[in-house]
Amino acid sequence: MHRKTVLAAAVFASALTALPALAADDVCLRLNDVRGTEVVDNQTLLLTDRQDNEYTVRMTGACVGLHTAGQNLTFRPLSELSCLRQGDTVGYSLPGEPLPTQVHGQTQQSTCFIGSISAGAQA
Repeated sequence: MHRKTVLAAAVFASALTALPALAADDVCLRLNDVRGTEVVDNQTLLLTDRQDNEYTVRMTGACVGLHTAGQNLTFRPLSELSCLRQGDTVGYSLPGEPLPTQVHGQTQQSTCFIGSISAGAQA
């Protein structure tokens, strides 16, 4: 019985130690709080909120056709009050191409999926 108590206490203590690390990655960036966007490359975006906090958004893979000239970024969370999260989609357009995520002449664009969002600029 004493061993089980010691083992349970050890497991509980290690779980408490891991909580700050888990909380550090728990980012809630609401779509209606996004003030600025910057395309770093075809896998990374930098977003700025109304309080000038920066966030790094990494895609699950390369977004075909997305590069630093990308503009008119659109995000598809559940609602504007929902936090952007893994699996949400990102659309974009390029100069001279007003419609996001379409096939335009020789340029093909792909729908991009958010892989992770973390606080701070980590380009």
